Amino acid sequence: MTAFFTSDHHFGHKRIIELAKRPFTSVDEMDEYMIVRWNDRVKPGDTTSEISRSLITIRTCGGSMARSSWCPATTTTRTE
Repeated sequence: MTAFFTSDHHFGHKRIIELAKRPFTSVDEMDEYMIVRWNDRVKPGDTTSEISRSLITIRTCGGSMARSSWCPATTTTRTE
């Protein structure tokens, strides 16, 4: 099991494409790319924690990510 710590993906953030010069033409394209990369890296049993900019909110989730639900506020583990 691996623990990953991450922050500020900017899922669904249209302006970040321009501001950060991300190589995408749409939010959907960017989100799908990040989800594929996430699922390539995060394996069954891994845990991820997203730390917000304020360093107050920590969301922990596990396993694969689906387009419809990014990261719930509860702890889970990837089982498939």
